[in-house]
Amino acid sequence: MQRGLRGSGSITSVFAQRTRSRRRQKKERGVLPATQMLPIIQSGAQLRVNGNHKFRQGKYKEALEMYLQGCVGFELYKATNDQDQKLLDEVHVQVRKNTSAAAIKTRDWTIAIASCEAVLKIDPTCTKSLYRRALSNWHLGEVEQASADLETILKQPVTDYALIQESSQVKKLARSMIRQIEASEERAEAIEQRMAKALTSSIPLTGATVGGGK
Repeated sequence: MQRGLRGSGSITSVFAQRTRSRRRQKKERGVLPATQMLPIIQSGAQLRVNGNHKFRQGKYKEALEMYLQGCVGFELYKATNDQDQKLLDEVHVQVRKNTSAAAIKTRDWTIAIASCEAVLKIDPTCTKSLYRRALSNWHLGEVEQASADLETILKQPVTDYALIQESSQVKKLARSMIRQIEASEERAEAIEQRMAKALTSSIPLTGATVGGGK
């Protein structure tokens, strides 16, 4: 299956930039004083707004590029305390959710998965990100990983009243995908059985010799 990165040079460039920033982040993220937080938040929020505008126009690759740019500052820096970090995370999560949505539209499955995992690192109970990661893994042929996320969604209780409707919709999508996976597995098993039967019928009996001798 062709991935959406092919033919999207600008998105590839932004994704490469994010990859480099993640490598730097693994070493050590820069500490961001409270006085310098606002520009990072404003930049991320504005790029998200611009990306949403492109997304609504159906310009998904342009939207994805803007979302990816909006993520960079949050990957490079961290706050000096938990309260300020929570503010950064709230905006980061929103930009990341938009990133995964756009990446799915452009079939950039690896970008979608990376964005979902960034959200889940901050909010492990985000059903929407679990579903999008499952969908992306399924398209990449990672059926077991997709199934694990779908099962997590169905088992996850919802305690926040505001999230009940969203969770209900995501669980409905999860059940639908599980049925598709099961149907695909049943079709694959049926094909294997037919192939095995055809192969068995074409093989001569053991001990038979040319000309029918014993």
